[in-house]
Amino acid sequence: MYTSTCLVFSVLIYVDGDARIVLCDRAVDSSRKEYFSGEIECSSKSLSLCDPNGFAFASVPLQDAFARVSLRMSEERNPDIVECVVENMKTF
Repeated sequence: MYTSTCLVFSVLIYVDGDARIVLCDRAVDSSRKEYFSGEIECSSKSLSLCDPNGFAFASVPLQDAFARVSLRMSEERNPDIVECVVENMKTF
């Protein structure tokens, strides 16, 4: 599910088991299937990976006031790895 400012996905440990979520600037493994690709408005020029309570696990700076994001997973159900690829992540 997504809106112009938010992309929502879930990994339920009690159903899916352990999963690694990777925030990266390019796809790490091209064999993973893309489940979302689009732009999300980010007026703060940063993108955060948060839990349902708003706790930010990670935040990355962006080059623009939007994020070009794709969500890639090892499989649709019970993924071991979820890649959140942010193409316009600002590099250090």
